[in-house]
Amino acid sequence: VGDRVIDVGSEWRTFSNEKGGEDKSRVGGAENTLLGSSDLSTIIGPGRGGASFSSDGNAMYNNRRTVSSSDRTLINAFRTISNMADRINLPKTIIDRANNLFKMVSDGKNLKGRANDAIAAACLYIACRQE
Repeated sequence: VGDRVIDVGSEWRTFSNEKGGEDKSRVGGAENTLLGSSDLSTIIGPGRGGASFSSDGNAMYNNRRTVSSSDRTLINAFRTISNMADRINLPKTIIDRANNLFKMVSDGKNLKGRANDAIAAACLYIACRQE
């Protein structure tokens, strides 16, 4: 038991090319607080061989991430807002404000049935006007 050493420190890793560089980046993706079901889960792939299939030959494990439709809508809208803002070199603060505006509109369900691209463009315009 004493011959194994377990590092209980933080999971930091340096990605700099220089020796002794202080470029420490946290491992893993950032959590988006605007999404409703932002749980940090791990998906493990199916096993190999006969154990991963049922008696009729169907796979017992479906390796597909289940994301709710409202979260999928938000993710696509945030990507659209980010793409539009990148084209005209807007700062991150405006992108964040536009994302918050889209989240408020989405939660309010006032514009349900409208084109999400148009709503995203309007949110980006309003965020620019507020800045």
